Order: sequence, then C-alpha cells, then structure tokens
Amino acid sequence: MLGVEAASRLRSRLADLRAAGTMSDLVAGNPSFSGDRNSELRIRLDQGHDLFCRPNHATPPVDSAGFIDWPRVHRLQVVEIEER
Repeated sequence: MLGVEAASRLRSRLADLRAAGTMSDLVAGNPSFSGDRNSELRIRLDQGHDLFCRPNHATPPVDSAGFIDWPRVHRLQVVEIEER
C-alpha cells in the first residue's frame, strides 16, 4: 500500500506525464530507462517506491539499434509501482 507521501508524488508524476510532449521532457522523479532494450521508464515516487511505464504504441518507435526511441514515445502504459 502506498503511503500519503508516495500517493501525493504519484499524482504529481502522473500530471507531469500528461503535460509532457514526449518522455524526453520529463525531469521530475529522476526518470531513467531500464529493461530489455531500455523498454521501461522508471520514475522515483519517494524514497521507497518507483513507477514503471512502457510505451503504449501498437508498434513502439525504435532507433536504428532496435532500442526504444523515447523522444518519439507519446503514449505510456503504467505497468507497476514497485517498493524498493
């Protein structure tokens, strides 16, 4: 279960995601990419929780090396909130 602080930050990070033109616009929550071929976006919520998202495209945009081309991603699917 999320605490009050994590729930508040989740609301803020979801608002940031809605406002971003692309995932490259994100700065809050120390976004980083992980998973196979950088397929997941990880955003810190608080000291104990991370939000994980994936591109929500029928065919996700990829670069010439086959990695997710995050500047071209404009739809996300939240896949998990993980406790650290």
